[in-house]
Amino acid sequence: MKESNHRVSSFGWDNTASVLKENALTMPNIMTAECLEQTVSLLRTHVKSPSFVYAVGYALEKVHSGVMAHLVNGEHGRELAAAIWNLLNPAAKIVVDDMEQPTAEREYRIAKGSVIDLRIRFHHKRTGQTHWILCEYKVEGTGNHDRQCQAFHDGWIAGPHGDEPTTYAFVTLGGARFWRPPSPPSPFHHVDIPDVVNLLEQVTNTSSAL
Repeated sequence: MKESNHRVSSFGWDNTASVLKENALTMPNIMTAECLEQTVSLLRTHVKSPSFVYAVGYALEKVHSGVMAHLVNGEHGRELAAAIWNLLNPAAKIVVDDMEQPTAEREYRIAKGSVIDLRIRFHHKRTGQTHWILCEYKVEGTGNHDRQCQAFHDGWIAGPHGDEPTTYAFVTLGGARFWRPPSPPSPFHHVDIPDVVNLLEQVTNTSSAL
């Protein structure tokens, strides 16, 4: 964590605490100063205890693909893999009960000089087919990514699983979302931060109901 960011966060909360305390003293029926002190203290602790992704390095694509791979390989991996597939293929959705446990692999080599960030595999019980989800992550990448994505697609089609159901995701999580993502006829679907949040919320809600 950069020290400068740490100072900015602390400074912001210190100023907020001062203003809120002053307001609380003039409005004792709403919140006592003691209660407010405890609340601000908890908020400050939260800010100074960043998430795993933030601590390791938000700008590293492998951090994000690694977290997703961990979740897909985990207890609720079927729900997450189904949610990803259905986001990318709304006209051909998959039911969780029709899936076997998926497996996720990071840094998968599609062809010589072509390594994609995340590959997810799952078997469909009813059709007997193996399905694949290929995800390329960009955080601060810039420029035109059509050529790279086309190379991924061409390499996959030419490989041993090219004739099996496959969907492609181009995931932007930082400044890369302000650059032009792959566009039709590219097979890659653009996935932005709200999409990722929605996917995780779907799995959280599903697991809570189980």
